[in-house]
Amino acid sequence: MIDNKIMKIKTAPSFIAWFLRKQGYQGITLPPFGVFVLAGDEANKSLISHERVHWDQYLRLGALRFYATYLYYQVRYGYEKNPMEIEARTKANSYTS
Repeated sequence: MIDNKIMKIKTAPSFIAWFLRKQGYQGITLPPFGVFVLAGDEANKSLISHERVHWDQYLRLGALRFYATYLYYQVRYGYEKNPMEIEARTKANSYTS
């Protein structure tokens, strides 16, 4: 059984790493499986703080609502204006300050 409360940082396997590089991302939160980052970014405090906010969003919303809400916002607003990304950027900046 997967523990939904503990965020696990993992080096992205090849297919996820390929996706991240193709999109220009360094990491991705995939609840309930964990947070996947590119090799060498496991200690990137800013990135981990950003992904921590997404993990907190998942804990708040649950997996189905997290994915549905994120996808809806992504289609409607795009990455830069996605409210979940704005929240992650804002809170991550305060976590690392």
